[in-house]
Amino acid sequence: MRSAHISRRRAEASCDGFDWDDVSAVQEAVALSFERMEIDRDAELDRLAQITELELTEDEQAAMYAFVHGFTDARRAHRSRRRSGREVLRSLPVQVSATSFDGEAA
Repeated sequence: MRSAHISRRRAEASCDGFDWDDVSAVQEAVALSFERMEIDRDAELDRLAQITELELTEDEQAAMYAFVHGFTDARRAHRSRRRSGREVLRSLPVQVSATSFDGEAA
């Protein structure tokens, strides 16, 4: 059974006459085509975003703007979280039963 190891001389012999400039040209062509693909994809996404924004109503646009720019600082975010928590607690039906405490844990 032969090993997968290849000697340096054998590798050089198998690559003898190989034009490394062709490899570089192929690599450059692939990089350029990939860059063009990214540019086309970004242009398509921008076009779809513009179409979507045109189809949104004014209320939807205002809600989207409020969502994106609403919590720009920590204080405002904390207050909003606290207020929403209070609203949830106020909406729950609360039943308080009178319990007597003797001062010692039962």
